[in-house]
Amino acid sequence: DDIYPSLELGRYFGGDDEVKLSLSYSETVVRPTFYEFIPARILDLTNQRVFVGNRDLRETQAQNFDFGLTWKKEKNYAGVNVFHKIITDPIFTINDPSGIADRTFVNLGETEVSGVELEASYDLGSGFSITGNLSFIETDASPGVVRINRQVASAISRAAEGQPNLLGNLILSWESE
Repeated sequence: DDIYPSLELGRYFGGDDEVKLSLSYSETVVRPTFYEFIPARILDLTNQRVFVGNRDLRETQAQNFDFGLTWKKEKNYAGVNVFHKIITDPIFTINDPSGIADRTFVNLGETEVSGVELEASYDLGSGFSITGNLSFIETDASPGVVRINRQVASAISRAAEGQPNLLGNLILSWESE
């Protein structure tokens, strides 16, 4: 069952194929890391917290839907993308209810991530260009019953852990011609 399909449909418009309309779907998986899975206490030196892995973790499965509209002219482009992800069994960290460690890892219900990304790049000349993107993101996580090293507990989270509502990049680059 390790088949993860993807499909992209695209269509170019305009005299020089300046505009592209695309629609894509994919399925992806994230497997627990050794650090998240091994039921041993580990000291995280960055934040001085003790974590314990959870041998009951399952793979995180995701369905990804994207719709994009991109305009391109010579070295310049601009685009808008709308995306939606349905994530099953995402891995979250929670306070360890056993008291063995500060935090542990669990699979928690289903999470949906939706948003809009704006992106653009402009050629400034003499090899310089400026590129940027800005994403507006919303998440919704449902509560669930979790298994932690063969014990059952309940957990709740309202948003995907570490997921910002706003994310952007701005890059000034130079390329030798």
